[in-house]
Amino acid sequence: MKLKWNFPNILVVIRILIAVVIFGFLTFFSLQDQVMNNNQIQNIWIIYLCLSLFIIASLTDYVDGYYAKKNNQITDFGKLFDPLADKILINSILIFFTVFGWIPVWATVLFISRDLLVDGLRMHLATQGKVVSAGIFGKWKTFFQMIGLIVLFFPMTHHVGINNSFSFTTLGWQSLWLSPIFIALFFSLFSGVKYYKDGLCLKG
Repeated sequence: MKLKWNFPNILVVIRILIAVVIFGFLTFFSLQDQVMNNNQIQNIWIIYLCLSLFIIASLTDYVDGYYAKKNNQITDFGKLFDPLADKILINSILIFFTVFGWIPVWATVLFISRDLLVDGLRMHLATQGKVVSAGIFGKWKTFFQMIGLIVLFFPMTHHVGINNSFSFTTLGWQSLWLSPIFIALFFSLFSGVKYYKDGLCLKG
């Protein structure tokens, strides 16, 4: 599968690179937090930078899809790597928030397990020349994940220290279940089952 350097595919590659940069900055933030003893002045700029980069990366997901359809630039590379780029971006942030108690471990495990199963099937189908793009429910899953993670960044700007970090448990379980993250979890599991069913039909 050759990479065609059209505008939508370039945005896909950029989204992957931004994900790596964000995860690197957040890792630096966590280490700096421990070294500087929760110095808010030292760390706050990293959080705003990561939030800004995450919003930009999230917007590229919409832009590349729009231009690909508008200019008839839909490629096999885009079908395969556009959802993969989303997962690299989102799952890396999910893992970070989970490690520091911002998202329940079981929720992140379900998200990543679903993605591994779907991506495994997608890669297998790709070896047979069958490429399946993400369905509408998978796109809703990605949308609510991005909204949920953006929401989580904001209290982080007021509770910068890792040791004093914001936690959903401080808001009560009602707020936890109303979070966009859990709406995304519903779409994640539903779309995963549907994708696997459709993929097995293609395989057959």
